[in-house]
Amino acid sequence: MRNFLLIAALMLGAMNCFAQVAARSPENWQTLAPPKEEFSVDAPVALLPFGNPFAKFSRGHEYRNSLNGTYFFIFSEKRGKDVSIDNCLKFIRGHQKTGENATFGDLKGERFEFEDEEKFYHRAILVNTSSRTYLFHAVSAYRDENTAKRFLKSLKIAERLVADLGKEYEEPPPPDPPKIPVITVPAGSGQVRVGYGSGRGVGRGSADTTTPAGSGAGTPPTSVPGETRNVKVLSKPRASYTDAARIYNITGSVMLRIIFQADGKIGTISPVTRLPFGLTNTSIAAAKAIRFEPGLRHGVPYAKIMRIQYNFTIY
Repeated sequence: MRNFLLIAALMLGAMNCFAQVAARSPENWQTLAPPKEEFSVDAPVALLPFGNPFAKFSRGHEYRNSLNGTYFFIFSEKRGKDVSIDNCLKFIRGHQKTGENATFGDLKGERFEFEDEEKFYHRAILVNTSSRTYLFHAVSAYRDENTAKRFLKSLKIAERLVADLGKEYEEPPPPDPPKIPVITVPAGSGQVRVGYGSGRGVGRGSADTTTPAGSGAGTPPTSVPGETRNVKVLSKPRASYTDAARIYNITGSVMLRIIFQADGKIGTISPVTRLPFGLTNTSIAAAKAIRFEPGLRHGVPYAKIMRIQYNFTIY
């Protein structure tokens, strides 16, 4: 009986292990090969056509989507009318001036790989055919992200498989993402602006409180002996929308974990959820400028951890 129970336990453990692996493994990979285009590529999520924000300047086609924090972009434009791609390249070359050679049979291209200032990892391929310019760009939250690797490894241009892409993607599921690094912005540094091109947008934030932590000394200007109250936010600047984020049509939310110190100053800021192309940094810069009165417990100021969310939408 004991042996039977032991075997059953081992089998159950193995099933759970396989279930966890399957849950992390990419599913529903599909091939995108639009008519009148010269490429095909595999992706773990449907890459949908999207209206070009620069449509009045170029006759471009864009395909994009995201899955589990990894973003997939394809820009396709006629040679000589590649305004969107030029703006993307300003961002890319701002981090890696010159790409490495990538070949598609007799077609030549450039390959870019870099980590940006927000710790997002970028992989991109630029290639020209006789009639079109293509940019394929994958952005992931960490370097060893298999779906981004496989996305570019599957790329074909005019039925030519991309060569010289370096290390193959690994078939085993990727490891759990590392903890999001703590990013702090020194007081008085002002807003951080990242990106190139033209565009505009705003981010709006909302607060969500969590369990208070810590304590401190000092008396806020409006304190009353014995008073107990929560943190009072006096002003909360908006987070600016970067030009690069607009070019890539990044929308969503950045959630920040902020320490509202007992002395009335903003303490450590840690991203809980992030967005690429500068939106995490602009959210942190905006949060650093929040003005508030600390909470009180029986007249004594205390530090409190709160969550602030900044939402980004392109109008």
